[in-house]
Amino acid sequence: MNRSAPRSPLWTLLAVLPSAIGAGWAIVAAVEVISERGTGREPGFLVPLVAALGLLGGGWSLVRLLQLRAEAAGSGVEDDPGGFGPSESPMISAQMHRIWLFGVAGSLALVGVLGIWSLADGDLSGLEPGWPLVLVGAVLAGAAQLLGRAVEQRVQERSERWEQARRAEHERRMEDPMGRILEAAERERVAPDEPAPGEVTSASSDSRPESGPSSADTR
Repeated sequence: MNRSAPRSPLWTLLAVLPSAIGAGWAIVAAVEVISERGTGREPGFLVPLVAALGLLGGGWSLVRLLQLRAEAAGSGVEDDPGGFGPSESPMISAQMHRIWLFGVAGSLALVGVLGIWSLADGDLSGLEPGWPLVLVGAVLAGAAQLLGRAVEQRVQERSERWEQARRAEHERRMEDPMGRILEAAERERVAPDEPAPGEVTSASSDSRPESGPSSADTR
C-alpha cells in the first residue's frame, strides 16, 4: 500500500506563515487604530486592520489548498494496484478549507459593502472606499472555488488511473494459468463458507419446527 509521505515541518511552516504574518499585521494595525483618536482619523483607517484579519483568518486555508493541490497531483499510488487506492483525504480537507475561505471572503466583501455605503452616505466609518475589500473577497472566493475543484479533479483522476491499473493487473494475472489458480485460491480464502445446493446446515435444521409426540398431540 502506497500512501503519501508524512508532512514535513517545512511544509507545515509554509502553511502557517501567512496567518502568522496576518497576526503581526493585525496587532500593528490595531495599535495604530487605537492611537488615532478624534479628528485625527481619516477615511479608511480601519481597512488595514480588516485586511490583516482577513489574512489571519484565511491565509492558512489558502496555502493548504495550494498544498493539497500539489499532494493530490502526486504520482505513485496508481502504480500500486495491490493497495487500497488513492486516499480521498485531500479532497475532504479541500472541501473544509474551501468552505472556510468562502466565509472569510464573504466577510471581507460585506465589510467592503459597508464601506461603499458609508462613502455614499458621507458618514465616516473607517471602511472607505470599500471596493478594494469587495474585490479581495471576490478574488479569494474565486481562488477557493478553483483550487477546491482542482483538488477534487486530481483525486478523481488518480482514482481512475488506479482502477485502470488494477484491471490491467487482473487481466494479466488471468492470462497466466498459475495466476488463475492463485486468483481462485484467494477468492476461496476470502469468501465466506456457503452451503452447497441442497445441503442442510445445523442452523437451518434447528430452526425447523420440531416433530414429536407433543406436536402430534396438538393435531
